[in-house]
Amino acid sequence: MKSIQEYTILWNATESGTFIIQVMRQRERNNRALPTLMMMMMMGLTGRSKNTFKVILSCVNE
Repeated sequence: MKSIQEYTILWNATESGTFIIQVMRQRERNNRALPTLMMMMMMGLTGRSKNTFKVILSCVNE
């Protein structure tokens, strides 16, 4: 689960959901991550809820 730690660090550093989504697109582009990313954007990451974001990342990387 190294990727979850990497994404969490970026999220804490940038407070930017859009930036995290771009990083995930590059690293997870060839698996089932894209539908989950679209759902994340629909939910809206502007609330900056770190706990919610960690849970979503766990689902993406399982």
